[in-house]
Amino acid sequence: ACGLRFTVRRLRLARGVDALAFEHPSRADKWVLSLHGNGECLQHYADAKLQLAAELGCSVIACDYREVGASAGMLLAASDMVADAALCVDYCERLVNGSEGTGGASILILGQSMGGGVRWPWSRPRDSLATPATPLSPDLTEP
Repeated sequence: ACGLRFTVRRLRLARGVDALAFEHPSRADKWVLSLHGNGECLQHYADAKLQLAAELGCSVIACDYREVGASAGMLLAASDMVADAALCVDYCERLVNGSEGTGGASILILGQSMGGGVRWPWSRPRDSLATPATPLSPDLTEP
């Protein structure tokens, strides 16, 4: 990958979530969390994630949601996929900031297809992820 030697880590995160991290040799503080779409799994797209890391000049982490690929557990709701993505964000923050994980990592979340829906809650401040989103448009059903 462009002559760079990335450190590739296979991760087993909480709840049995399987992930791959491609750590850039000099940019371990800059991350892309790549969230795949429906019908895809990490093992088939690992080379593309490494290429993405090389082209963008940063580290990349990607995971399979529960019940996808090598990930264990049961996927019961869309919020489970958001929680699985949050595990990847937590991993990046702990790697950059130590055990406290206080948010010093720069993380771009890239969602493809269904992964874009998983990414959507992250467009709000992280502290508000546990609360429902407020619609941006007015309720058009009111007279």
